[in-house]
Amino acid sequence: MTNLQGLLILPRLRIQNANAISSPLTWGFPSITAFFGFMWNLERKLAEIYVQTADTWYADVNEPRHDRLPMHFAGIGIVCHSFEPQMSTSGYTRTFHLTRNPLDKDGTTKSIAQEGRAHLELTIILSVRGEILTQTEETRQKISCLVMRLAESMRVAGGTVVPNLTPRIRRSPALFVEDIDPEQCARAFTRLKRSWLPGSALVLRDDLLQKTHHDLTSINPDSTLVDAWLHDSRLNYRAFKVSKEVEGKASEQVEWRREKKVRCIVPIPVGYCALSELYENEQVKNSRDDATPFRFVESIYSLGEWVGAHRLENVQQILWYPTTVRDTGIYRCNNNYANQVSDFHD
Repeated sequence: MTNLQGLLILPRLRIQNANAISSPLTWGFPSITAFFGFMWNLERKLAEIYVQTADTWYADVNEPRHDRLPMHFAGIGIVCHSFEPQMSTSGYTRTFHLTRNPLDKDGTTKSIAQEGRAHLELTIILSVRGEILTQTEETRQKISCLVMRLAESMRVAGGTVVPNLTPRIRRSPALFVEDIDPEQCARAFTRLKRSWLPGSALVLRDDLLQKTHHDLTSINPDSTLVDAWLHDSRLNYRAFKVSKEVEGKASEQVEWRREKKVRCIVPIPVGYCALSELYENEQVKNSRDDATPFRFVESIYSLGEWVGAHRLENVQQILWYPTTVRDTGIYRCNNNYANQVSDFHD
């Protein structure tokens, strides 16, 4: 296995009717776990094609290799160019556009299940490992086009991928190999992030949640992480004493002001936490398949930040990685933006 690292760019994917209700407590942009599902499903489809036609993957390889896929996805990044929730707004009330379900066999109307949908335009960045990175640029381009065709035939976060026919923004997929020279890497990434404009990347901000929790406990020692999560997820107003002159006399009054936010912070689900032990598949009825062990879970929540693509300093800030701790039942997604962002942005 080669130690080279690469990036597979799937640009400007238009997705219709993606799931906009990503957890029991949040709505909006799809959960990052949905994109990991897309990444793993894409890798499985590539493995099926490789086993069937392994001798056609590389023009300079005579003997087919069926023992392992020469390309693996280690992480994923998302840049959002547009987000259109399918909903109606009336005053402060927002209502999702719901589909009309078919009638029951007795002619009565079925109950409406709350479903939220959104139209998206995304660029998906996949971290690539494997022998594919040692091949020629022409071969890598052929493989990237194959991956793009597979992606356009799949669902992303429950939504359907449709062709992007706008000539001005239509771009081809590409597979880049990371250069050993740091300066070359920086220049290549600068060119990449310019192609992602206008767009914003979703990154993890666990650090802001901890900071808010520390600030709240200094005021109220009983404050919890849930209080901090809710505080950063909403618009907050605070009372200030102001001095005003009324009829020639100075008086103090209370004025409510909204706290200003310098970042685009959003509440997001980042994985799952176990509620039960790990069961064998045959122990649980109506599970998804006949081979995978089963476990009851609930969502894990944190804070995310939408960062303009022009503000990114390196590709590691945008990539998300899966983390699994089976002993404690933690299955969550992690991102290293907070550890790598410079003081200029904070």
